[in-house]
Amino acid sequence: MPILKKSEGSFTLIEPGTHPARCYGMVSLGTQPANNPKFKSSFKVVLLFEFPENRIEVDGVSKPMMTSHFLNAYLGSEVKPSKTNLFLSAWRGRAFTDVELGGFDLSKVVGAPCLLNIIHTTRNGKTREEIASIMPLPKTMKAAPPFNRLVVYEIEQLRDDTFLALPEWMRLMIEGCEEWTAPKPAQSAVSPHQPESDDVPF
Repeated sequence: MPILKKSEGSFTLIEPGTHPARCYGMVSLGTQPANNPKFKSSFKVVLLFEFPENRIEVDGVSKPMMTSHFLNAYLGSEVKPSKTNLFLSAWRGRAFTDVELGGFDLSKVVGAPCLLNIIHTTRNGKTREEIASIMPLPKTMKAAPPFNRLVVYEIEQLRDDTFLALPEWMRLMIEGCEEWTAPKPAQSAVSPHQPESDDVPF
């Protein structure tokens, strides 16, 4: 798995605007403290996206640029949907049914294409890229095949090969979560969901 880096220093930012993208990874980060101490800790995941039309040269090889997006693993309800619910509903082009709200396998989004609206924000003198919104890829737009290996990591996998291939900052977050336990023998990795068609992402 390619090593992601935070958008700082000499890191090349993706230009603001709408870009075709594909989700190539979902990593469970476990229960993490909230940025604001007034809020409770929550189980978080990070989605990894690649941009086939936005390239960068790495060691002489042209590769798609990448970004990540954090979500709380909580859908809310039909009456009061969570931000995660709204993000995923905008991506799939429809709201979650009551049955789906009872349990949705987030790994299903891995491999799915989309359109991402990227904006730049500046905090403490550092400019970073952020995903402002997401939508389904139009049927008239052909999605490029995945460049990166599709990745799914769950906390139960512990220190398996998938975990060891994650960037250091991500591993440190996982090791600091409430669910993390003492090292155990590595378990087999969860196989990423492979969408049968790009027409209906998940």
